[in-house]
Amino acid sequence: MLLTQLLILLLLFACEEEDPVQPEKHSYSWENHRAFTVDYSLMQLPVSEDYHSYPSSKGKVAMSEASGLAISRNYPGCIWSHNDSGNGSNIFLIDTATATIKVQVNLRNIPNVDWEDMAIGPGPREGKWHLYLADTGDNLERRKSYSIYRFEEPEGFTLNETTQLIWLDSLDFDRIHFIYPDGSHDVEACLVDPATSDIYLVSKRDVTSQVYVLPYPQTITNGSYATCYHVGSLPFKEVTAGDISPDGSLIVLKTYREILVWKSVPHEPVFETLSGIPQKLPYIGEFQGEAICFDEHLNYFTLSEAQSQSIKPNLYQYHPKNSNHP
Repeated sequence: MLLTQLLILLLLFACEEEDPVQPEKHSYSWENHRAFTVDYSLMQLPVSEDYHSYPSSKGKVAMSEASGLAISRNYPGCIWSHNDSGNGSNIFLIDTATATIKVQVNLRNIPNVDWEDMAIGPGPREGKWHLYLADTGDNLERRKSYSIYRFEEPEGFTLNETTQLIWLDSLDFDRIHFIYPDGSHDVEACLVDPATSDIYLVSKRDVTSQVYVLPYPQTITNGSYATCYHVGSLPFKEVTAGDISPDGSLIVLKTYREILVWKSVPHEPVFETLSGIPQKLPYIGEFQGEAICFDEHLNYFTLSEAQSQSIKPNLYQYHPKNSNHP
């Protein structure tokens, strides 16, 4: 009898651990944070032996300028993506087994000035997964302010063989309108801490990559701006994407040439992990590759822009060596 009760409790726990944890405002004093600076050469970094060297190509994705990826938590086996500026306010739900677009969602009330990345994690609505769209691109570094749009992951779709077109006219979303403490930056990497819902941003065009944070709960009052805190500096540039694994154990930043990974220990803040020395992850190279994300099994996916109207990008999946994939 006791064994039966124990098994029931374990099953209940297993079902509950996939639910998003309600983030709480932590006690860390960002006002007194001292930005870190690290120095290492990318050429001297070792390549992680945790992953197979070559990915699986899942197929061609019918997108032109994919610029962000986020694992879906409501639709297992699917990932969300979006195009860069000039392509409309659409997000795409992609089947990772076939690379086919299952759902195209038009977010009519969220403008795409320059969407550059997306992430998924907990947020203010308890028990709900939230998507974060980073409207943070700024090639000329002239924008006065930037926005991150946060809303519940869309759900309620029945995935069919053909692509569904969905219009969300009355989407309930938060606009996190913010500025940097030191002027304008072009940012293409947005990461959400799955434990705290702090939002991390990494610049692309600075001489060294600058890391910023918008601590939870972020300011969303109309007419006011939140101000990022400067977290630290990394000794490379051209960061085009980033992600934190669903369990928080891995953090990746992607450039056009390489993928860098940091391993986190339990309860270690993201900024402390990033102040350490990373390893490289396997990467075969892509044309204008600007998107990466983990799934819950620590596979990571990459997607690039299309080379032309007739040459669509491949969705690649990289497998951990401890998985069942050969």
